[in-house]
Amino acid sequence: MIVFAVSGLWHGAAIHFVVWGILHGMMRVLEELTTALRKKLYNFCNINTKTFSFRLGQGIITFFLVTFAWVFFRAESLRQAVDLLKNMFTWNPWVLTDDSLLKLGLDGKDWNILLVSLLILLTVSILRQCKLGLTQIFLRQNFLFRLLVFYIGIFAIVIFGVYGMDYDATQFIYFQF
Repeated sequence: MIVFAVSGLWHGAAIHFVVWGILHGMMRVLEELTTALRKKLYNFCNINTKTFSFRLGQGIITFFLVTFAWVFFRAESLRQAVDLLKNMFTWNPWVLTDDSLLKLGLDGKDWNILLVSLLILLTVSILRQCKLGLTQIFLRQNFLFRLLVFYIGIFAIVIFGVYGMDYDATQFIYFQF
């Protein structure tokens, strides 16, 4: 707990950073304290912890807990973090139909790039999960094909890595530290 609290304080002398650190510390402490109890529960309920579904569930739980804590890190004050969380849990489903999402900073091209990127990541992830040996399959291809894939990858990074006229590298999240 001390290490995580100090880590929060290191990021800034504000209560919201300390809360971020304490939340991460609490998660680690609770994980350690409940390990034996969770193992007993898994055995009692006959839950196979070696399955994909179990690992997926663990990943989803971890993602949501860490994302919850990051709200405090990114907010400018504790009050803003609480307001953000309140707004997150009072969601309005009509934003999916009234183009409100497009007003959040992404235009149509950005959404298309996001969707294509997600499809590529999903495809690679599924192929890796199937243990098809993507590296071996790729290395068996002709040299020119491999070279073309590398050039397309580099080109995509260069083209999509530029975030427009208003992009400012100093706005990186750690710039203020």
